[in-house]
Formats: sequence, C-alpha cells, structure tokens
Amino acid sequence: MVLVTLDMPQKSANVLTEQMFADLDQAWDEIDKVAADIRGVVIQSAKEKIFVAGADLVRIANTLDWSDQEIVKFCEDGRKIFARFKSNPFPVVAAIRGACVGGGFELALWCDLRVASNDRRTVLGLPETKLGLVPGWAGTCMLPRLIGVSAAARMTALAKLIDSTTALELGAVSQVVEAENLVSAAVDLIESEIQSQNFVAARKKMLAARETTDDLQQIKNDLIPQIHATDDVDNVAAQIVLEHMIDTANDDFQTACRGESTAMTHVYGSDNCAGLLNSFFLNERARKSGAAIVAESKPPEIKTIGIVGCGQMGAGLVELSLKAGYSVIAFDRTPEVLEKLKEIVAPQADDSKLSIAGDLAAFSDCDLIIESILEDTDEKRELFQQMSEIVRDDAIISTNTSVIPLADLESSAGGPQRFVGFHFCSPIAQSRLVEVIRGSQTHNDSVAAIINVTRNFRKTPIVMNDGPGFIVNRLLSPYFEEAHRVIQGGNTLEEIDDAMREYGFPLGPFEMMDLIGNDVVYHAGKMRYVRNPESVFLSPLIPKVIKAEYLGHKNGIGYYDYSNFDLNSLPQQKAPANAAMVDLIDEYTTSTDKLDSETIQLRLTYAMLQEACAILDEGIVDDVRDIDLCLQLGLGYPANKGGLLFWSDWKEIGAAVEQMKQFDKIEQDSRFAPHQRLLDMVQANTKFYSSRS
Repeated sequence: MVLVTLDMPQKSANVLTEQMFADLDQAWDEIDKVAADIRGVVIQSAKEKIFVAGADLVRIANTLDWSDQEIVKFCEDGRKIFARFKSNPFPVVAAIRGACVGGGFELALWCDLRVASNDRRTVLGLPETKLGLVPGWAGTCMLPRLIGVSAAARMTALAKLIDSTTALELGAVSQVVEAENLVSAAVDLIESEIQSQNFVAARKKMLAARETTDDLQQIKNDLIPQIHATDDVDNVAAQIVLEHMIDTANDDFQTACRGESTAMTHVYGSDNCAGLLNSFFLNERARKSGAAIVAESKPPEIKTIGIVGCGQMGAGLVELSLKAGYSVIAFDRTPEVLEKLKEIVAPQADDSKLSIAGDLAAFSDCDLIIESILEDTDEKRELFQQMSEIVRDDAIISTNTSVIPLADLESSAGGPQRFVGFHFCSPIAQSRLVEVIRGSQTHNDSVAAIINVTRNFRKTPIVMNDGPGFIVNRLLSPYFEEAHRVIQGGNTLEEIDDAMREYGFPLGPFEMMDLIGNDVVYHAGKMRYVRNPESVFLSPLIPKVIKAEYLGHKNGIGYYDYSNFDLNSLPQQKAPANAAMVDLIDEYTTSTDKLDSETIQLRLTYAMLQEACAILDEGIVDDVRDIDLCLQLGLGYPANKGGLLFWSDWKEIGAAVEQMKQFDKIEQDSRFAPHQRLLDMVQANTKFYSSRS
C-alpha cells in the first residue's frame, strides 16, 4: 500500500499550485516504477481542516490576460496529471478530512473511490462560480456521472457545498468514518476493490458516452431562476456551466472535457472574474486585519464596557456587547431612551449583564468606554472631560463619531494614548465593517484592545489614521452630493437609485440615505462644509427634507415612503417614492436634461474616486486595499467589481481620466478635474494595485 500525503509546509491549506502539480507528477513517476508491487494508493492531507482548498487563485489572478489556447492548456495540463490516478491496475482512494473544494474536489473525483471523515469541517463541492469561474479539471464531467446530472448541476451552478453525510447519500463518497479511521477504511476499500475489480469497470464506464434518464430541459428550467435569485454566485458563470453540463450530459468523457475547457475560456479573465477574485483576496485580508498589531502589543483585557448614548446606534452597541459576553453599563441623558433600551435589547440578547446607569459615576470601573452621542464637537469634548475624571487611568476611551477627527477631541480624554476612534457603520446589526481610528498619540495596546473587541463582535476591524470622515463617510459625502446634483438636474429618485443598483450596489444613494438617517447625513454634510466650504455641495433640498422630518427608516418616511412597507424586504423589494418628496424635488430641479444610467454611474463613482485619491495623499491608510475593503464591507460596493480602486485599474485609469475631463468641460466647476494622483499615474503608466493578487 502506498500513502501519498499532500502537505504544503508553512501553509495552513494545501493549494494546487504549479509546484503541487509537479510534486504529484513526480510522486506518480515513483509509483509507476514499482506499480507491479502496489496493491493500492491512498491520498490524504496533512492538514486537519483542509484537504485541498482548490486552484492557485494568485496564479489565476495574474494570468487573466491568457489567450483561449493558454486557458485550454491550463485545463488540459491539470487533467493530464490527475488522469495518472487511473493509469495503473490498482485502485486509488482519497481519504478526505476537512474542506475538499474546487480543484481539491476534482482531485478527489479523479480517484476511484472516496472516504470522508464525519468531522463538521469536512465539506465537498465545486464553488468556482462564486469567483466568476467554472471547474476546469473535469469536475463538471465526473460529478454528473457519479451523482446524476440534476444534483451535480445544482451543486456546481449554485456553488453548493455539502457535508460528508449528504455526500454519502448522493453517492459522492463511499464511506463516512471517524477521522482517525480514514486511512484504515481506505485500505479496506482497496482490498475490497481488488477482489471485485469494480474499479476497472467504473473507469471504462466513466469514459463512455451515456444516456441519462434525467429530464435535462426541466433541470435547466428549474435552475435558471435559482441562479438569478441568488447573490452568492456570478450569474454569467453559473449559467455558462449549467449550459455546458446540460449540453454534454450524454457525451463521452473526452468530448465533455473539451466542452468544459471551452466553458472556461468564456469566463477566465472576464470582468466579473477579475472583480470577484480581487474581492476574494480582500476578504482574505479582512480575516487577518489587525492581527499584526495585536501580535506586537499587550492589549488590556476588556470585561466591562460602558456605553454613553443609547439611541439607535448606542442600542445596537449594547446588544453587540451583550451577545459577545461583555458586562455592559449603559447611560443616556434622555430617560425615555433608557426606558426603550431594555425593550429593544431583551429579545435579542441576555440582558442579565446589563446595568442602566443613573449618572456617569457608574462608569468608574469600566475597562472600555464607547461614546455614541450626537455629532457635536463641544458636547463630546465636555463628555470626555467628565469621563476622564471618573474612569480608571488604564481604561480605554473610544468614540463612535463618524466625521469628527480625533485631533479635535483627544485632548479632552485625559490622555490621548488611550483614546481611539471606534466607528460602526449603519445598520450596525448587518454591517461587517468597523473603522478603528488611531489618533496622533494613540498607543498600540489601545488599538489592539479595540481590534480584539471588534473580533468578538464578529465584525471586521480596519485600522486607519485620523482625518475628517475617516474612509466610509469621507467617500459617502461626495457620492451623496453628486446624487443631489443629478436629481436637481432632472433625474428622478428611482432613475438614480436604479442606476446604482444596476451598477451593483444593494441600495441606491437615496435609499442608503434613508437607511442611515437623513438627519445624520445632514449633520455630517454640515460639518464637512464648515471644514472645507469650497469643495462641498450643500443641496438646498436637504434642509427642507430635515424640516419636513423626512428622516428615513427611523420614522417611516424619507425620500421613500415606508409606512406600509416591510423594511426586512430590502434590498430585494423597493419602497414607493414619497409623493410629497417628489413635489419638493420638483421645486429645486434646475434642468430637464436627464442623464442616462451609465453617466449617472460614472459621475457618482468618479466623485468617490477623486476623494479616494485625497485619502491616499493624506496617508489615512497605508494600503489601497483598505479603501476597497471599507467600500465593500461598509457600503456594499459590488463584489464583482473588486473594489473602486481595483475597478479603476481594471478598466484603465487613462480612460477614467479622459471621461472626467469631458465631465469637467460640461460642469465647469473643477470637481471632475482629474486629481493630480490620477494624472501622475497615467503619465507613469502605474496602477493603484501593484499586483492583481
């Protein structure tokens, strides 16, 4: 018996890199030399959590410009090496423990049989359509022959992962055993196969043409609506792989493989593929965000959190803290707010660890203070001054401000070393992003403690330097301002929001303002205007919106009317426009020259691009990927575009600059005059991303 162990040293996961393929090829060279003495081969992984994670995505991301011939060769080269598993007169069994997905599942499918552990981390599937790709190493050809076209097409098109029990029920694996019994079970299977020679017949059957009993047209009819109804996969790739699997369902194996290669040429290097790959890398970065800071620091342990200000955001912070297991002391100067707090929190979290404070003195023994009062600099300073005299010297004081620089507040906190920005995005329950802002003197231990709390909240911390609006609100402001310019130019609410939904945002800008709260948007805009009146557009419409109390979700009426609308149905459903708001907009419309959807999309995204350049110039972040991460996690920037700065690279900076120059000629107010950074990049032929990976 031969045991082949897959193990990439110093890596948490095995990946099918060029080196891994070369090593497999070399291993089979050695096996071939003594094939006459071998009864069977077991392939296992040295990793407990991941059998094989799949293809080398870094290599794919850096070869998106391959020709069709190169893409086909990539597919054929992988199949050629895997085909060696079936080239000898003995059975090969995969002993699967942990995630066996993508190319890793294809490797297992090339084995004659598969044994899987009953570990909850053991999952199998072909999730390539999540990345705008299709399987390329015969997964689409083998899986239907194993479990039927219907189940295989559903798993592949919808990128469904299955556990080992389901895999056994479908026929994708032969046995499910305890992890420690995997190899012995595989050996027993080999002995059984040697006796029965079933594996020889199965190999011949796999290569032959066949007549499936599945209703192919019905499978297609059933799956296409499901593809369009899900946000989990790229619709284009999913439909292409479905068409391929239906079209080749009765073909012989080699013909089906050629069809798979052709399907890959249709998606490899597409816009969606490029964007989704970069989004994957961004999410991998997000998983590790802040880890280096924590490793290099000695963060204090946080057990008790004090929350000051228990409105909509503060109540969300109380709930998050309780769910994460912290003891919470909550205070608000408005008694009615505190009365509502327990009603809001009790159904969602264990409130036995919640104490309602009568005054600030109750915070004397808190480890962390989170301030979440109104966006008023003077009020915040006064509060921090009071808190600094009450809390312990080693307590961390943080602010949930969305726009005020820490530099304007830190001197009141009784020691800038312990003062940190801790900004949560709305809606707090759904948004994954937390901006962790480092002041000019903030100690790394304080930052590390906030990172740990954020992780315990099951959120993603992105650490950045101080500056007005930080990243999310800094980019939102010009985006919202441009939306108001467009609406005053003659386009309707629906036209603007639909254009940005079409671009890929879950909500349009006016829908997003209603979600955040139009009063919050108004106050943020005012503060931005006070700091830089020359570059900020304050629409005369916004004060009228506030005066009419069109605040959005919080009171059921904003740009849209939510009085008879289920907010939980967003973003799949759209609320009707507020009729009175439409009349109000008409009063401030200055033109009837409507813009088409593409122009609306360009104007709103270019407004953010200009601001992103300023953020980079000011050193708010050290890495361009953090801007794209904040946009995706905080604002729902479409994953299939990979991030604002990535997408600008992919569609060519020079093209954006030329289009912005055209807008600048029309608008004549310099807001679209390309930022100097963009001009320099065109001149030097450089990109925001130095590498696609």
